[in-house]
Amino acid sequence: MSRAPTTLARAFSARRNESYRHCLKEDRKAAKPLCPDTVTSSFDAALQQDENDTSTPTESTISRSDTAGSEEVIDAAYNDKEYEKQKERTSNPSPQFSRNETEEKITTLKGHVRRISDKDGENKVDAELKQSDAGRIELKTKDAVSSFSKDDSAARRRRTRTNIPKRKEFHDLVFEPRMTALDRTNPKSAESPFLGFYSLFWLSLALLVVKTLAQNYHITGHFLGSQLHATFTQDIFAVFWVDLLMVASSSFCLVLHKLVQYGLVDWDREGWIVQHVWQTIYLFGAIGVTWARDWPWIQTVFLVLHALVMLMKQYSYSTHNGYLSSVLKHKQAQEAELRVLREGTGARRGSADSGVEINTPAQQNGDGNTSQEEQHEQELELLADIEGCEEELTGPVYGKIKYPANVTLPNFLDYLLVPSLVYEIEYPRTERIRWPYVLEKSAATFGCFFLMVMISEHYVLPVIPPADMPVQDKLANLPWVLLDIIFPFITLYLLTFYLIFECVLNVFAELSCMADRYFYSTWWNSVSWDEFARDWNKPVHNFLLRHVYHSSISNMKLSKKRATLLTFFLSSCIHELVMACITRKIRFYLLGFQMLQLPLITMSRSRWFREWKVAGNVFFWFGLFTGPSFLCLLYVLL
Repeated sequence: MSRAPTTLARAFSARRNESYRHCLKEDRKAAKPLCPDTVTSSFDAALQQDENDTSTPTESTISRSDTAGSEEVIDAAYNDKEYEKQKERTSNPSPQFSRNETEEKITTLKGHVRRISDKDGENKVDAELKQSDAGRIELKTKDAVSSFSKDDSAARRRRTRTNIPKRKEFHDLVFEPRMTALDRTNPKSAESPFLGFYSLFWLSLALLVVKTLAQNYHITGHFLGSQLHATFTQDIFAVFWVDLLMVASSSFCLVLHKLVQYGLVDWDREGWIVQHVWQTIYLFGAIGVTWARDWPWIQTVFLVLHALVMLMKQYSYSTHNGYLSSVLKHKQAQEAELRVLREGTGARRGSADSGVEINTPAQQNGDGNTSQEEQHEQELELLADIEGCEEELTGPVYGKIKYPANVTLPNFLDYLLVPSLVYEIEYPRTERIRWPYVLEKSAATFGCFFLMVMISEHYVLPVIPPADMPVQDKLANLPWVLLDIIFPFITLYLLTFYLIFECVLNVFAELSCMADRYFYSTWWNSVSWDEFARDWNKPVHNFLLRHVYHSSISNMKLSKKRATLLTFFLSSCIHELVMACITRKIRFYLLGFQMLQLPLITMSRSRWFREWKVAGNVFFWFGLFTGPSFLCLLYVLL
């Protein structure tokens, strides 16, 4: 009779003996919602590896140091889809393995004979898995037969999943030290085979600047125009004070969670309602100021975008700390239940020592041993539950801060400075601030801004038809105007991306010692629009992933497709709101074009695009070239 291969033994031993804390850490590393299934996945992987292993096994054993005798019960290794099927069958009074599931499990485990050791590791017995007629998977040994049914495994999984607090609104994100792809200090960037093209891009822009300045001086006698300069400086001090007031008022969520901490407000009851009402007032108050002051589009887009950033920060801060307050209350309730359980056990032990007999219902039925075992199992479950709560309440990086110690003004100000829209108690940090790096990125910020102003003033604004031109003439000139601005507009698009995600966010990351700077991925290699949406703006993508997509699945019980549609629609509405504030027009052009990406995503997943990725990338870049330019003209001309 053969034995269980070594990889199976290691996975099975890990499943039985590793602590619950390790399971939680593995869940965080895998960026999965909180659940104790990490070792189950490794167990399934070990079985798959064993099936592929054609080598002849040698004698090996699976030893257990915490169990006496040969009795052993093995949990069925369900995957997530099987677990969902099991939940649908819970109404069946006597569920059994279906024929296909039985054949799959028996085929997977067939031939794996396990040698199980007792506590001393001396008396070895043979064991094998088999299904009984009653629909139970049995582990037969020479000494005893231990079995489990689908109900048993599912019940244990449901108990673990429900007792341990899991994130209903949050999808765990892993923050780790990372650098942006275009950062000069990134070793991978220095080794890139396309480094020369990156240098060529900036050299071309530098020559364009020299050419434009020389021509402008030759024609007008001045190096720069004055049209955009006058627009920038209009009401600049009022914009500064309004923005400062907007940042200061965001501390409302800190005050709210202080009240939650002291028990004056219940987050699950009225706290979240107060937060949502405040956020609505906050957003439309900022938009109302821009409309009332009639600011130009530059001041408007700055204030509205900053208001949206602060709004997302407040929402993430409030919902995350609100969730932690619920976990803390759950932990305190479990600790109280554990104290009551232990006091009851101590009372029974004291009565036995004093000779006074106290009979529990189980003991009255002659089942005292079972009662003690159930109490011991319940105590272990409570301890695991409390440990899971402690893991959630503690900072995920260094473990130095634990809720509610994070609800402080310094922590909140630090969060406002950190370039992340998703709140965590702790972030990975760098050791010090590199002031030369801050100076370099600050200079790059002003340099990019100067390039954008110059290109807009000399290559975009002159070719846009005046507002008083008849509509028919505008439509007749539309194709020619589009051809004139397509190249300067894509240049502005790339410079805007570089200004925000490479310069500004890196400055704030360096000042806050934020080590995770994964602000974007290689979106320029995208072969579909959904890949572009995930890669080009990681902070917003992470926010939508945690607080919209996963929240709608867990709270609103939406399917993945409907949650994706809802996330896309919400993002499109926010973009349309920004355009409405800038142009003072409600046209829904941007909303329609963004929702049009959904059929384009479906088309990009076709077999032709999957097999020929160059075509997908060309299709993506063609849309990026023409789409923003065409939308800009639609809002300006119509």
